[in-house]
Amino acid sequence: MSERVRSNPTQFGEVEIHPRTLLSLAVDGWSCWLEEHLRPVAELMSRYGVGFPLATAELRFPRPFTFLTATSFHRETDVVFRRPRNVTVSCDTVFRDAAGDFAEVRLTATVSRFTPGTLCGATLGSLPDELLARLGPDEQGARRRHSTLADRVTHLEATAKRLTPDHHRAVTAHRHLCEPGDQWTFVPLPDLLAEGREALLLAEETTAAHLFATLALRHRELAFDLHQPLGLLETARLTTTAYQDDTGPAFVHRITSARGEPHALALETFTPGGPPW
Repeated sequence: MSERVRSNPTQFGEVEIHPRTLLSLAVDGWSCWLEEHLRPVAELMSRYGVGFPLATAELRFPRPFTFLTATSFHRETDVVFRRPRNVTVSCDTVFRDAAGDFAEVRLTATVSRFTPGTLCGATLGSLPDELLARLGPDEQGARRRHSTLADRVTHLEATAKRLTPDHHRAVTAHRHLCEPGDQWTFVPLPDLLAEGREALLLAEETTAAHLFATLALRHRELAFDLHQPLGLLETARLTTTAYQDDTGPAFVHRITSARGEPHALALETFTPGGPPW
């Protein structure tokens, strides 16, 4: 499914399109696909008791793209339900202009089943047979995707140069960050990570002033895994640490509960640039 998107300044920062913009547009494309191939999202939830809680996200930025690059661009969405039993689903979105691809968003979610209209008490389950029958052969049964983020972070922490100590910041799931079920939504997560990263830069201004160069760098990749949600007004701790390897600067983020339970793991990498590291 390919659609034209018109550019506007709220979608962009100084050096790149906002990651939250890409996530929002990817979800919009996913919703359009569901409406065309299955049912509108609100009907899936209210009539069939089907939802799609996100498990993983990968945002890749192969080349520069800023507000002045193009007046519009295209979004292409591909959704596939995956083995076993079609209980996971992927939504891959490519963004391109006349010069080619400039961003890609790869989302993986589980299929949840709950009493229609309640938005709570969800369990893992496949689509009802009525909905599965609507899917074409290329829209179901693909091999399941597994996140490699935890392994990548472990390798980075073991081999890269650590540039800063851990920086801690409180995160609260206020209602504007929540979905209808009063659990956090993932679309604003890149903004929370950016706040943690920039708070780290300010805290380490005297000991690692060169880190401020990352403010002028584009993302190369932003990836995160969601382990469990935060509920309305729940508070967790965002821990951010900066690293450097031969590919450029990287920031590792962990969101944990007051009891130390994991809510999210994230990794931001940036294009090399700025002063010598």
